[in-house]
Amino acid sequence: MPKKWQHFIVSLVAQFALPLLPLLLEYWITGKVTDQTLTIIASTYSIAIGLSSKEPVVLFLGTLSGSAFTALFGIALLGMKPAFSVALPSLLTICMFTACLITERYFRHVKQLEVFFEVSKS
Repeated sequence: MPKKWQHFIVSLVAQFALPLLPLLLEYWITGKVTDQTLTIIASTYSIAIGLSSKEPVVLFLGTLSGSAFTALFGIALLGMKPAFSVALPSLLTICMFTACLITERYFRHVKQLEVFFEVSKS
């Protein structure tokens, strides 16, 4: 497999799959995902993708949505019910930032040949 595709795939595993692992584990263990988990994952995921991006708009949107979902996490943690379900906005946010991540990482690693992680050659 060409190195550029290896870097692309490893970057997706490290920055897409691993951060979403708590969602999958909670669903696997309990059969459901709580609003608290959805909101905190949406918050941390959008902030992390924003910070790892080279696009200022993605950084801004990641910070903005991360702050909003942090507030929703606090509301869910207190046991209060917001006026709307947080599940759909959380999932849409995760999907939106995943699309940003995949697109940007494809161009960075496959098109521009940027190295994701260099393993020591010694």
